[in-house]
Amino acid sequence: FLMLYYLFLLLSGVAIALTGSWITWVGAVFGFALTFFLSDLSNLKTLSQIRLVRLIGLAVPVVLVALVAVISVIPPLGAAKNPLYTQAKNLPREVQLPFVPSWKISISAFRDSPFWGTGPATYAFGFTNYKPVEFNSLKVWNLRFDSSFNEYLQTLATLGGFGLLALLSLAALFISAASPVILSAAKDLSRLRDTSNETTTHNNQLALAVSGLTFFIILALHPSSLPLWIIGILILASFMVISREDRDRLSGNRTGLNDLKDRVLRIAGFSVSDSTETIKMDALPGVLRTISLALVLFAFFFGGKITLADYHHRLALNAVVQNQGLVTYNQLIAAEKLNPVNDLYRTDLAQVNFALANAIASAK
Repeated sequence: FLMLYYLFLLLSGVAIALTGSWITWVGAVFGFALTFFLSDLSNLKTLSQIRLVRLIGLAVPVVLVALVAVISVIPPLGAAKNPLYTQAKNLPREVQLPFVPSWKISISAFRDSPFWGTGPATYAFGFTNYKPVEFNSLKVWNLRFDSSFNEYLQTLATLGGFGLLALLSLAALFISAASPVILSAAKDLSRLRDTSNETTTHNNQLALAVSGLTFFIILALHPSSLPLWIIGILILASFMVISREDRDRLSGNRTGLNDLKDRVLRIAGFSVSDSTETIKMDALPGVLRTISLALVLFAFFFGGKITLADYHHRLALNAVVQNQGLVTYNQLIAAEKLNPVNDLYRTDLAQVNFALANAIASAK
């Protein structure tokens, strides 16, 4: 499996080097640096005990990614050709709204709708209504943004104070749970070389803690997307599950789960000691499992439609660059049908309709 890990590291690093912005670089460097600091490679005393194959397998992807990153930002000299530089310049990059206009727009939206905000996926309307006057002096004055500088400012504008409080509470809860795991690993690096089941669980918990912190750092530097939230929620949920199992193993039993079950059963009016009611009590987990499965399938169904709509929207943007008006129109129609509540799809479709109408009217 080590070769697969090194291969994934190389592919991810090259993709970030060619297409990533400074936000992805900050997240990648933070995650790699923290992982390196918590590994045996940062300890000179144990470095000689590491196999040469592992050192070479890690050094090769790191050196190649650094080489690709350096070459992709150096322009060719004279008549020389630099295909990596050309490829990096031709790849599409997202334009991010600056911090100061984003702050003013979010604060203005919060002023008018302090509790619930303007609603999900309404930042494009908030941008049009609240953008400051000095925005017209920026290089991006002719662009309209549907997302803020970061996820926290976007949540403040679209979901109001309650939404921002919920997001900050989630971040504080995870950081308070992940910090002891990282600090304990930093104090005792020798545990990472152990191969017991307990240490393996601890290493998985440590990896999820680093990934979760990287997730919240990216949210502080860039607005989120649906794939980012799906991956982030899976990381947070996995970390909480492993942390709960670790606490139960240390306590020697699962009294917390049993106590919770007993409380739910007492509220439902069942007696734990009654053997006739035990048959009915055993059905409760099955009912809850069925409801949870139905909710998960419901979320995956609509999440898949939203993701597919974003895919058609991306195809439409690519067609705009290639000056293919009909393809752009059809792709936007498909995106709007899959997600009709997204304001960005409707706005882009209206602009394409106007452009096509003007082209038809000016044709001889």
